[in-house]
Amino acid sequence: MIFFFAGIIGFFSCSNEKLVKPDPYEGPMLEMYDFETLYSDSARLKIRFTGPYEYELQNGDKVFPEGVYMEFFDLDTREMTSTLKGNEARYFKDRNIYVVNGDVVVHNLKEKNKLSSEELIWNPTEKKITTEKFVRIETPCEIMTGDGMVSNEDFTSYRILKPSANIFMDCE
Repeated sequence: MIFFFAGIIGFFSCSNEKLVKPDPYEGPMLEMYDFETLYSDSARLKIRFTGPYEYELQNGDKVFPEGVYMEFFDLDTREMTSTLKGNEARYFKDRNIYVVNGDVVVHNLKEKNKLSSEELIWNPTEKKITTEKFVRIETPCEIMTGDGMVSNEDFTSYRILKPSANIFMDCE
């Protein structure tokens, strides 16, 4: 009887079937809904980053398919200085940049300036916002348009790389 069971076990354990290796998982490693990320410097709020949905990939990149909203704060006064909003965004970990696309709007709250573009690239390390796309900047006294722009991250200092139009308005 023992030899019978040993023979059956031996017969089934010696099959020639190849083991199937599963496909590697390509989906998100982390998903967050209604997220809020706070960046600080010396225990003072620097940036508040929110959005409806974020997922992180295996390589560390992050995707924000439903848009983002950022608030930038002055470290000394702790007041909000500017906001950035876009329809979708992506963080590239290897370059440490955020690319925000689709109806991107930046407001400088102190100077009452507004920047509109289809794409902005934010580099937190260099504290710069750049684009090579068309931009429109509205100030209380002027509307400027052109291609390409470089700005500090709170949009208090900016330069249009290839200006195309300046419209001056009555500021009184």
